[in-house]
Amino acid sequence: MKLQLTRIGLMLAATLTISACGTDTTIDIKKAASDEGSEQMSDDNMDMNTQYKCDENDHPNVGKTMVFSTLAHDVSGSAQILDNCTIRVSAFNYDGDGPAVYFYGGIDGVYSDDSGGFALGNMLNGTVYSGDTIDVTLTSAAQLDQLNGLSVWCADFNVSFGDGLFM
Repeated sequence: MKLQLTRIGLMLAATLTISACGTDTTIDIKKAASDEGSEQMSDDNMDMNTQYKCDENDHPNVGKTMVFSTLAHDVSGSAQILDNCTIRVSAFNYDGDGPAVYFYGGIDGVYSDDSGGFALGNMLNGTVYSGDTIDVTLTSAAQLDQLNGLSVWCADFNVSFGDGLFM
C-alpha cells in the first residue's frame, strides 16, 4: 500500500512538473509507470518472436490478404501471407521506372526506415511486372510481428507507389 501511494505521488509530481513545461503528460506518465514492467514485456516479446519458425504456418497473420492501392507507377495487385516467412504477391503490376524500389513492411501504413519500415526481398526497379506472381521471403518469422502492411516503396524518395494493410 505504501509503495502504491509513493508511486501515485511520483506520478502526480511528474504530471505537475511536465504540465508546467507545456509537454503532453500522457506519454511521459505512462512511460514512467510502465518502466518497472518494461523489462518483463521485452522478454515476453522476445519469446513471442522466437516461437514462430520459418517453413511453418502457425503465426496468427498467416492467411491474411491485402490489395495494393495504386498511387504511382501503375502499381496494383494483391498479397497473401502464405506461411511464417513467405508473402505471395499476385497479379502484380509495376512499370519498373522508380529508383531503389522494394517491397517494404510497416505498421499502419507507415513504411519509412526512420519509422520502423523495412525492405523485404530484392530491389524491384528496372523490371516491368505485368500480372506477375512474386514470393517474398522474410529473413525470419519475427518480421511478421513487425508489419501489418506492405508497400511498393521508393527508398530514395521515401514514397509509396502503392500499399495496403493485411486483413
